[in-house]
Amino acid sequence: MQGGDSPASMYQARFDTDINALPVKPNHTDRVETSLTIQSNLSQLGILFGRRLLLKNPAFEIDIEAGISKNIGSFTKVTSDNRVTDTLSKEVNEKLDSWYATSAYIPSLTVAFVYNISR
Repeated sequence: MQGGDSPASMYQARFDTDINALPVKPNHTDRVETSLTIQSNLSQLGILFGRRLLLKNPAFEIDIEAGISKNIGSFTKVTSDNRVTDTLSKEVNEKLDSWYATSAYIPSLTVAFVYNISR
């Protein structure tokens, strides 16, 4: 999951942080920050049940899969083109890791048409 150009005001309100007070990276000008980028990598554990249904023509099948997974961990990083966000990134990572682990269950249902080249 990746979201770009997240509004700085979202972080400022949630984490009581003034984005413009964060140190400017070397070789960047001190200008107003309008956005940040957040990237979360999720670790999931789940169960998947599936079945293939044969059709009259043996080259074709219908594949049906149902499952549920749960986030068991995550790593989130907040970056800025011109601000140093290491401290903010660590705080966002800690908050989101606990939220993802307790809140995210993902059900899935997949129905696919399968063509078997070998038949």
